[in-house]
Amino acid sequence: VLVQNTDEILASSTRFVWLISVFLVMAFLCVIGVVYLSTVNLLHLGFRDALTGLYNRNYLEHEILRLATARPQPIGFVSIDVDGLKLVNDTCGHSAGDVLLMTAGKIIKECFNHNDHVIRLGGDELAVVVQMAEAGALQKACQQVRDKIAAHNLENGAVPVSVSIGWAVGYADDAP
Repeated sequence: VLVQNTDEILASSTRFVWLISVFLVMAFLCVIGVVYLSTVNLLHLGFRDALTGLYNRNYLEHEILRLATARPQPIGFVSIDVDGLKLVNDTCGHSAGDVLLMTAGKIIKECFNHNDHVIRLGGDELAVVVQMAEAGALQKACQQVRDKIAAHNLENGAVPVSVSIGWAVGYADDAP
């Protein structure tokens, strides 16, 4: 018969409880990590266009609500239409049209600041939302888009990129 005194039993029980506690804390932290990464992944899927990697229309709606409730600030909105996408899709195939959209999105993104939001609304329609916008800076960025597209077309003339651009600066509460 093995007999332990109460001090040995208490020490053994304390170690066991401590080990179980460490295990439970580690398991809890792992669950939190998985939930966090899943949430980030779902937000990415819900707010990004699968083809171009740009933000999508869902993100634009979310951003408009956020800006409408934030401190009043000038907001720039740039509307961009990729010209001739249907013709490219019909004559060269949808993969060529996809390349055209991705190229246009990449060029546009390069012409704006990292905190400006380049968005694919759908089809051949793109947009840029600029916070704290100034008309001169917005006009300059739009001209830079035109210039970079012209330079791109000189180097890669197989399927030229062409866009139509319009822009405005206002406040979120200006809308009716």
